[in-house]
Amino acid sequence: MRLPPLYVVSTWPAPNYVDPVTHGSALLIVNLIFIILVVIAILGRFYARLFIKKWFGWDDSMIALALVSAAQ
Repeated sequence: MRLPPLYVVSTWPAPNYVDPVTHGSALLIVNLIFIILVVIAILGRFYARLFIKKWFGWDDSMIALALVSAAQ
């Protein structure tokens, strides 16, 4: 990784460690949206595998295990 030139670094504002600017709860909202989408996708796969195909394989078990371990 290359460092930026000194003239670019000199234009940066001074860091504000006392009262930093934040983006609010945007990260939390984005994470919740993606978690909901993942759970819907996994439930759709389980529905298709259990009720339509009538087969639940080892890969589905690994997906369920990953979902449970990621939720903790």
